[in-house]
Amino acid sequence: MERPLRLVTYNVHGCKGSDFRIVPERTLDVLRSIDADCIALQEFVDSRLPAGRNLLAHWAEELRMTGVYAPAFERGGEVFGNALLTRLDIVEQHNHELSIAGYRRRAFLDVVLDAGTAVHITVVHLGVSPTERGLMAAGIDALTSQARGEVQLCVGDFNEWHHTAVVSSALRRGFRSSAPLRTFPAVAPLFALDRVWVRPAACLLEARVHTAPPARWASDHLPLIAVIALPSSAASGANP
Repeated sequence: MERPLRLVTYNVHGCKGSDFRIVPERTLDVLRSIDADCIALQEFVDSRLPAGRNLLAHWAEELRMTGVYAPAFERGGEVFGNALLTRLDIVEQHNHELSIAGYRRRAFLDVVLDAGTAVHITVVHLGVSPTERGLMAAGIDALTSQARGEVQLCVGDFNEWHHTAVVSSALRRGFRSSAPLRTFPAVAPLFALDRVWVRPAACLLEARVHTAPPARWASDHLPLIAVIALPSSAASGANP
């Protein structure tokens, strides 16, 4: 893969939009318009469709991608988890549980992709409790310290509103973060809850929020898009 990698991370909220309607095809249309190489999803419900397939398989076929899934917690009778859709070849997939007693189950998706060079992506969704995140910080640090690619990404909904929060502080020791771009709530964003963390730092070329009108209604978060240079094309003069 000679061109930079285009990635989006998106908390799809079970495809429940800002109008409280659950419309998976609406969320799929947002992803189709972004046209990313890799799509990291949080709060994805891999529901069974009338045709017999699951939703992730349907989206993968529609987007001409491959999908993998790590189920996490149950809410309202449905199982929510992290997913990755990609156009690249999947070399490895691992599901890691980093749950804390008394809080929702947290299962992170860890994938290595072949983009001409190995790209290691960890998809996370952290809880809203600072206490929970504090107890998880060491586990996240241990997980992300095991790099299995020349480019390493840790992406998702971190639920941290400030760069000095505990998990962000831990990741900053080895990664460069996208700027704090407001993604929540989708209709009128106030908080930068979604991030893309990249190592090496020079590989993060660009990050922006997808603010097209359909995205403001498809979920309670807006998608965050990042452009990642692979080592052979990383900008030599990029800031760390």
